Amino acid sequence: LLRRAYSLNDGIYRLQSKDIATLYEIWCFIEVSHIVRNQLGISMEDMEHRNRMEMNGVFTWELGKGEHSRILFRKDGVELAELVYNPKHTDKDNENISMENLVVPTVPQKPDIVLQLRKDDVQKGMKMTYLFDAKYRIDGNVKGVDTPPDDAINQMHRYRDAIYYKDNQNADGKLKKEVIGGYILFPGNGDPLEVAKAKFQQSLDEVNIGAFPLRPNDKDNRRLLEEFIQKLIGSSASKIR
Repeated sequence: LLRRAYSLNDGIYRLQSKDIATLYEIWCFIEVSHIVRNQLGISMEDMEHRNRMEMNGVFTWELGKGEHSRILFRKDGVELAELVYNPKHTDKDNENISMENLVVPTVPQKPDIVLQLRKDDVQKGMKMTYLFDAKYRIDGNVKGVDTPPDDAINQMHRYRDAIYYKDNQNADGKLKKEVIGGYILFPGNGDPLEVAKAKFQQSLDEVNIGAFPLRPNDKDNRRLLEEFIQKLIGSSASKIR
């Protein structure tokens, strides 16, 4: 997968000139998009995105920031989810994160991947926002399980505090807390049973912030993320805290 061509806003790069951390970030975005599609049970034809191309029969991804990398997941004409890669345009752009009604009133925030899931049980068209950050780093190892960097986990807490929802159609324009949860994706290793007991996994149920080990060909630990996203999709808005 990583040997396929990738194109970013700043130009086309060969594999050897692209930072491995950026490749990992892109790969995580593609993996999350595959998981969301599979858990929603929709076909490729039900996905609307600008970043998938065929060039001379070769599959490529063209990833820009914000709207350029937006993927919409639809079923029977109804939008079910939206996924955006690296939605922050510039460090000076701190009024929004390139998704409708999401604003950052203070300092710039730049989550790698933003997932919004549509929930109609409380209010038609309501969207729940979840953040993912890909970090190509490992902080240590506890009982045979690699752990994510502490500063990355702290960043997810900051994202949740800093990103707000603003209803542009509402006259009062009051800001509301927007982000439901934040999750680190990192190339960790460990027995899945032990990973599930790790602090960064247990915190998901406690505060909805944590981490998932995600590596190519590690299907066992990938299943933890698959099951979690399936839970997010299947939960009603009234039961989400």
